[in-house]
Amino acid sequence: MSISVTDELCLLLIEDNPGDATLFKHHLTTNGDDTFPPATVTHVECLDAGIDELETDAYDLVLLDLGLPDSSGLDTLDRYNEAVTARDDVDSVPVVVLTGLKDDAASVEAIERGAQDYLVKDNVDANLLHRTIRYALE
Repeated sequence: MSISVTDELCLLLIEDNPGDATLFKHHLTTNGDDTFPPATVTHVECLDAGIDELETDAYDLVLLDLGLPDSSGLDTLDRYNEAVTARDDVDSVPVVVLTGLKDDAASVEAIERGAQDYLVKDNVDANLLHRTIRYALE
């Protein structure tokens, strides 16, 4: 999917930390980048709710925190992939992993397990997030 500034993106943010969720939503909905389209962000706080949300609505991309109340680490990505693959009614949706840990081995492993990218939350700003989403969708 190629995106243009006239498209509206539907993004699912699976993040349990309210402060991080607010910051990511701000980055995604405050458009300082003229080349990034407007975005609608749906936020849930646990993996199971995120998987259920994918059944309800169509999303262009999922931002998935690896440290959730009902799942942690790369197992979160595995559980997400398994749940989505098992459902006939859910199309493949690109996933960008979010984490608080800078771990190069885990980032490579996440990509090998199907993530489009691996972002360390402390290093993310609006420009990086916009670029990551653009690359993940293209």
